[in-house]
Amino acid sequence: MRIIVLGCLWLSGWGGFKGVAAEPPAPIPINANLELTPLTPDTLLVTSYTEVEGWGRIGSNGVLLVHEDAGFLIDTPMEEETTRQLLDYLESEMQIWLVGFLAQHWHRDSMGGLTVIQERSIPNYASNRTRSIARERGLPIPEIGFEDETALPFANRLLHIRFFGPAHTSDGVVVWIPQDRLLVGGCTLKSNAARNLGNLADADPEAYPLTLQKLWDAFGESAALVVPGHGLAGGPEIIRHNLQMAQQLP
Repeated sequence: MRIIVLGCLWLSGWGGFKGVAAEPPAPIPINANLELTPLTPDTLLVTSYTEVEGWGRIGSNGVLLVHEDAGFLIDTPMEEETTRQLLDYLESEMQIWLVGFLAQHWHRDSMGGLTVIQERSIPNYASNRTRSIARERGLPIPEIGFEDETALPFANRLLHIRFFGPAHTSDGVVVWIPQDRLLVGGCTLKSNAARNLGNLADADPEAYPLTLQKLWDAFGESAALVVPGHGLAGGPEIIRHNLQMAQQLP
């Protein structure tokens, strides 16, 4: 069942890698607030929707890596119930069970569903910067910490996790998967369609362009697919677009 479902998702979307096909894939709805979109044969974009006061209905991205019946999730939906619905769907409809979770920063569109992850005894990771902020703010604390750079194995892939500097928040990390030439930017990056950098309440405007310049230098030529925290995935031009926006910050 899992193989059939994941295969159908892939055939409905981007049909090749290392690169992005001309036509982006159509999302597969799970319910009104949750959908999956294929990125590679074993990688899915998880998009959830939440009403946020002052912002309206917001779509937030996570990434699910899959190998056989195991999954590794990067960022949860904002809501615990939506996170629970995601995990239930993966287990019952796709026969995929999470063996790991990474929160890229402390906001709820990265770790709002952490309690659900921990209730199911799924190993959960975050930088010590994120864990410290969570502790200070009385939030659930990811259980396994690391310093500014680490690598986590998942099946035949290695997730290179690195803090390049303050940007959207003071703790945001990105994930680089060299086998797929895939960069998961989290909320450090917005999509090509974004006209601004969104919520800057916890941002560092002075450091933001410097951090994005480091990202561009590191991945501008090597990334084939870049996943922002909000909006459609694309190529490395996403990094350049965000850098240009950050350079305009007061």
